[in-house]
Amino acid sequence: MDKQPDRYLIAFDDTHVAIHTEKLVQEAGCKARLVGTPESISASCGLALLVKYEEMAKVWDLVQEHQLIEEIAPYCVYRTGAHKTYEPYQPKED
Repeated sequence: MDKQPDRYLIAFDDTHVAIHTEKLVQEAGCKARLVGTPESISASCGLALLVKYEEMAKVWDLVQEHQLIEEIAPYCVYRTGAHKTYEPYQPKED
């Protein structure tokens, strides 16, 4: 998609990793919160971290720094009216 995502959603396979990641992100000063994972995202423990658009670069750096890349499934959230679409997040390479 060419449109900018409204937010990002990071799904987890493990509840412990979800809670640990939320704590890391919040301690770093980022605004993010755990929410229920949408039904359209199948691989999940039922928890996902909702991240504001402007916070994702910092959150992504934290995920990499703490070696959590293999533990997560990040998505871009696009909103059209009341409908939300989730597309896999592809970070920009430096």
